[in-house]
Amino acid sequence: MGNNLIATKTSDVKGLFFTIPAVILPRGYKLHERKQRKVINNTKYVTTENQNCNRPHSSVVVDGNDRAPARSMLRAVGFGDDDFKKPQIAIASTGSDLTPCNMHIDELATHATKGANEAGGKAVNFSTITISDGISMGTKGMRYSLVSREVIADSIETVVAGEGMDGLVAIGGCDKNMPGCMMAIARLNRPSVFVYGGSILPGVHKGQPTDIVSIFEAVGRHARGEIDDAELKKIESTC
Repeated sequence: MGNNLIATKTSDVKGLFFTIPAVILPRGYKLHERKQRKVINNTKYVTTENQNCNRPHSSVVVDGNDRAPARSMLRAVGFGDDDFKKPQIAIASTGSDLTPCNMHIDELATHATKGANEAGGKAVNFSTITISDGISMGTKGMRYSLVSREVIADSIETVVAGEGMDGLVAIGGCDKNMPGCMMAIARLNRPSVFVYGGSILPGVHKGQPTDIVSIFEAVGRHARGEIDDAELKKIESTC
């Protein structure tokens, strides 16, 4: 891992609802190190290094009198006094009506939000994009598919790091969602969980299960003259 990195042992983070693996930290950095609060005109100002280990990032954003504007913004979206004392957990959803792979992801995000809140955290939801290879394949749109991983990773990293989230639950379903979410998790190096949305249930045509591969195969059979337009449409409608 290089001479400038060390790994701490596996530990439970109180206030979160999962166990984190070894955390990679710059050599010489210790989570228990603290600095004295700065006192200006009898007002306490918080520095990065003196934060509660359960809230190493959100405490920088919301603790202290000088962070009143940030708290004011968060109160407008439903934060109460007690919420500012909890680890903030980002729930990153790839939910979309664009593709059946993702049309149910927001429902999973709702469950993740409930779980994080019930376990003592404060969940904060946001969304990112998805591209469907099954739709764009064979067109110029396919040029955007692979690079969408970076867009997904960039967007998740930007929100979590920019807003000072202490943990992350990322939920993806389509091909590029999964690596995009994992790339963001790796970059952020914060307590994180990736949730796979699951496989799409198959349809049925003439007693046989059908999926997206079935219609691609049917296009080839149609091109060879093995099936007519009507049969192609039936298969298309059952996948």
